[in-house]
Amino acid sequence: MRKIKYVFLSYSSANAQDAEALKALMEKGGISVWMAPHEISFGESFADIIPPAIEKCACFVLLLTEEAQRSSWVPKELDQAIHLQKPIIPVQRKEIPLTNAFQFSLIDCQILTMQTLDITNPQAPYFLTAVKSAMAGK
Repeated sequence: MRKIKYVFLSYSSANAQDAEALKALMEKGGISVWMAPHEISFGESFADIIPPAIEKCACFVLLLTEEAQRSSWVPKELDQAIHLQKPIIPVQRKEIPLTNAFQFSLIDCQILTMQTLDITNPQAPYFLTAVKSAMAGK
C-alpha cells in the first residue's frame, strides 16, 4: 500500500472511460490517485484490497453516475468512506436523479458538476483545489 497521500477514486466500471479522464485530471494537478483495478494485482481479492485502500486515503472522490448508484461496489465504498469520516467529493458530468440511499449518503456534500473531465474545463482548477484542501484536512 502507498505511503504517500492519495485520493481513492470510486466509480462504476460502466464509466471507466470517464474515471480514467478524472484520474488523469487529478494526476495532471499533482494528485496521486488510487483506482481499481490499476492498484490491484492479478489474483488479489477486491474485497481484501479496497477497504484498506479507503482507510488509508486522504480523500474519497466519487464519480457520481446512475451506473454508480446501481453498482454493487460503489455504495459499499461510499459507506466505508462515510464510516471512516473521509472527506468526500462527488463529481458528476450532468445532473442526475439520486436514489434515496445516495441522497441520504451525500446529504451534507456539495456535488460538483463538470461536463468535461479535463484540464480545459473552467471548473478544473476549483476541483483540484477542493481535492488538495480536503487532502490537507482543510
